Formats: sequence, structure tokens, C-alpha cells
Amino acid sequence: MEFLATKDLGMGKTLAGTGLTQIVLYNPYLEPATSSEVADLVMLRSTGYYSRAMRWDLSFNDNQFTKYQNKVYNDVKYSRIYTSSTAEIYERNLTG
Repeated sequence: MEFLATKDLGMGKTLAGTGLTQIVLYNPYLEPATSSEVADLVMLRSTGYYSRAMRWDLSFNDNQFTKYQNKVYNDVKYSRIYTSSTAEIYERNLTG
């Protein structure tokens, strides 16, 4: 979240991810993406991973979070712009 607050990502960008209700506290110019639009940014947090793995899918290796993570990671339209032990952030390429 600190990365999103300090990096100038432009106004009106959309963000996809889990637990986005806190985003406005860090960067008021980002908006949660609707399910029908392609997000400008994708944020994957470890809290979303553990929620999916432990509560819903009961698997640390094959769950909805890891499937979404692999999809974004392998999508040529997105480039990873930040990574840490707790989060990954991808940005949609201008040509994508």
C-alpha cells in the first residue's frame, strides 16, 4: 500500500485486487475496477492468498488466488512494477 501512495501512477487509474477498501486512504486517485473492465493495475496481496487457500479452496498450491496470480504473471499486457514478501503489483502496458 505504501508503494501505491508514493508512486505517481496518474489520475483515474483502475485497480483490481483483494481488500481494496483501504486504497483511498493511500492514493485517492485510484479506483477499484469493476468486474467488466480491464484494470490498469493489479495488486496481489498475501492476505488474499491465505484467505483463498485456507478458507475456501483448502490448498496452498492450487487455489483461486494462485490461478489469478499465474494468469496476470503470464499475461503480456501486464508488467510487474513492484514485488515484496507481502504483495505484487502489475501495471497494464500502454499497448495492452
